[in-house]
Amino acid sequence: VTWAFATADAVETPTARRLFDQVAIDAVPRVEEFTAQGLCNLTWAFATAGAGDFDDAGRLFAAVARRAPRLLDEFTPQGLANMAWAFSALGIAAPRFFAAVADAVVDSPRAFDAQSLASLAWAFAVADVAAPHLFEAVTRAFASGDTPADPQSASTTLWALACADLPDLLDAAADRLVKERFDHPTQLSQLYQVSLYRPVLPPALLAASQHAFKHSQDETFSPSEMQRQVAAGLHRLGWRHNFEHRTPEGLLVDMAQPHTNRLIEVYGPFHYMLLVDDLHPDRDLPPSDDRPPLHPRHRPADDASQRRHASRRRRLLLLTGKTRFKERLLAKAGWTVHRVPYFEWPEGGNPNTLQHKRDAYLRSLLDLHPPSAPTSGSGSVQPGG
Repeated sequence: VTWAFATADAVETPTARRLFDQVAIDAVPRVEEFTAQGLCNLTWAFATAGAGDFDDAGRLFAAVARRAPRLLDEFTPQGLANMAWAFSALGIAAPRFFAAVADAVVDSPRAFDAQSLASLAWAFAVADVAAPHLFEAVTRAFASGDTPADPQSASTTLWALACADLPDLLDAAADRLVKERFDHPTQLSQLYQVSLYRPVLPPALLAASQHAFKHSQDETFSPSEMQRQVAAGLHRLGWRHNFEHRTPEGLLVDMAQPHTNRLIEVYGPFHYMLLVDDLHPDRDLPPSDDRPPLHPRHRPADDASQRRHASRRRRLLLLTGKTRFKERLLAKAGWTVHRVPYFEWPEGGNPNTLQHKRDAYLRSLLDLHPPSAPTSGSGSVQPGG
């Protein structure tokens, strides 16, 4: 049923949302009854729809991650690739499941077509899973010509190798894959990020990819309320900066001080993966009657409660490979990156006290000197947060 709703792109209705919420709850105790194809359909539907309460989805995907390795022989190559993609697309990290998938791919890489190999590489890179043997198998399949590539699989694979910080494999794959005829903006944008990591593109392709990337960055300009709160705090502290700054390389960052090469990135939920391998539902996830979603694409919740619950399980939150990749590109360009995670940003309480807490957090983050000693009767704020 969930597969049908996701396929029909009919998940925005209240009925569909309630359906995904209920399926996420009901499927957990029955996950042992699912076939390999059933698990594929289920996870693909949740990831494609971006639907369901995220904490219930976390429980469900944790159960799937325990069940799936025992069914590896029953999955089709495309099914395995789709499941790995679903975990990463929904922001679920399951290293033990990914390790089992990697072993299956390495055992028979020729069973996977170009799109499946590219999807696997993307999923492992975004989940920031260390799996050199999988990336080596994907690279060999493309570099040898055993697996004919197409522009989408080529750009995705090159991006994944750069994201995974594998320069030697990227060089080997690029020799063949950069010869594809790239024309889609998404493909070209991926390739420009690759070029920032390593100069593997011919001049004409580099120029086209740079243009496409700049255009895509212009379209994503949409600062969040938290970004504005952080910027307001920086203004109060006298930390002059450019808001939504574009670096000379074309990367868009939240706040930057170009003359010191320092910048601040505000990391909302989409910058994190939920680690489910050792997830303990009763301890790590809030009760069902007080359960805001972790990711903003799911049912809305007030920011304060969302961050409060996230802070309770921050040990389960991992930066995505995509976020780490951007940080590496910025560091390579000479920038110092300061992170402001959404679950650390002070929220709630008296407005004046809240402002002091936010200023103290930013002062500590940037190692700024505290304000001058207060006059008699005034309060003071110590660095912290």
